[in-house]
Amino acid sequence: MTGVALISLLAAIPAGVLLFLVLPNRYAVLVNYLLAWLFLPQVEFDLPGFLPTIDRHNAPALASLLGLAFVSPERLLVGRPRWPDAFMALWCLAPLFSSISNGLGVYDGVSGVLTHTLSWGLTYYIARQVLADWEGLTALAHTIVIGGLIYLPLCALEARLSPQLHRWVYGFHAHDFLQTVRLGGWRPTVFLQHGLAVGLWMACATLLAFQLAVRRAHHRAPLLLLLACALFGCTLLCRSLGAILLLGLGGAVLCFAGWSRSRWPLIALCLLPLLYVGVRASGLWRGQELVQAANAIRPARAQSVQYRIHNEEALLGKALERPLLGWGGWGRNLIRDERGQSRTVTDGWWILAFGKFGVLGLVAFYGLILSGPLALWTRQGSSLQAGEQAAAHGLALVLCLFALDTLLNAMFNPFFVLSAGGLLSVALAPRRAPAPAAAPRRAPFGTPPLTQPFGSLS
Repeated sequence: MTGVALISLLAAIPAGVLLFLVLPNRYAVLVNYLLAWLFLPQVEFDLPGFLPTIDRHNAPALASLLGLAFVSPERLLVGRPRWPDAFMALWCLAPLFSSISNGLGVYDGVSGVLTHTLSWGLTYYIARQVLADWEGLTALAHTIVIGGLIYLPLCALEARLSPQLHRWVYGFHAHDFLQTVRLGGWRPTVFLQHGLAVGLWMACATLLAFQLAVRRAHHRAPLLLLLACALFGCTLLCRSLGAILLLGLGGAVLCFAGWSRSRWPLIALCLLPLLYVGVRASGLWRGQELVQAANAIRPARAQSVQYRIHNEEALLGKALERPLLGWGGWGRNLIRDERGQSRTVTDGWWILAFGKFGVLGLVAFYGLILSGPLALWTRQGSSLQAGEQAAAHGLALVLCLFALDTLLNAMFNPFFVLSAGGLLSVALAPRRAPAPAAAPRRAPFGTPPLTQPFGSLS
């Protein structure tokens, strides 16, 4: 870790608190997360004892919590939980249950609980407080699009010169440099943990920009449509086949749902990752059809998919030895040789959650991701033509794509957690008729200041 990286990480928290002195709460939270996620280094600062590390995942959450406590402490004490919040509570508590069941002790379990709570639970709670209405979700969608536009020239630069920005600024590469070579060129990583994370980020920004433009949810829809095309080109430039396929799938489902005016294509997409996890965990499907499909697209990708499926099969067998609460931490979910070296690689988040926290972890993980989209489409309907609701449905679709991505990758993104918390708030609100398309706005991020806490929706 270089001095510049450490100072940048630790300075992000007080700088994030200061944002609350100059911006309304909602915008301060969104700017906090956006700047931290796009530009903080890939480093960790260890705290003493059982306290978790400070990293780019929880730094904006801590800054937002302190900022809200400083300028609006009453906002942290309002509202009451709803039953789907139990998924996030279980996900945060899963390390404790798993640690105790494996004899690792309460100390180890509490450390895991704090880590999950700071990265996942606190971000989710902030979204439930600050992004608890349609306008808040519109602001969140605009923020993701803006983040994609900020990364667009940086991705183009790294696609031309190779991924060097993290090394130029912080003095080291964020990941194995050899993995940035793809399809006869460079796969941009910018300041994220991997090029795959950049590809998914750009794909989500593209989909949201397209949704906002087509549904007239922005006062400059034609310009936004042109920007969506530019973001699409940048997604291709990221050279991530998975992100490109997810973008194509999301766009197709979005168009078909709008054409048919039916919610069922959206619900089917939402249930798809649950179906995959179910048939894989039960052993009903070995996944070889995925290898054949990848081979039809590109033989080199078939080798990568085969490698993932092979490791998944091995890890699945180990996970089924302790199916309820998993193996806990310290790599106990991995398969090791006689020298203690791991013989498996955990790529997908679903097999990671299953191996470490068992069925409890799987239910909690996918429950917290998909309960918001399912509640939105079953309780509120599709309403894809409603201007103020377009962003919410776009975010719900993005969450479904993230759930699909977790089947093969395990890369955290706080904006998906923010989306999950905000979507659950509006989905559980009383149903009402869709409002007409919003009038042109010129406030930051295109939305007015927050006026309704999530507690009033209960």
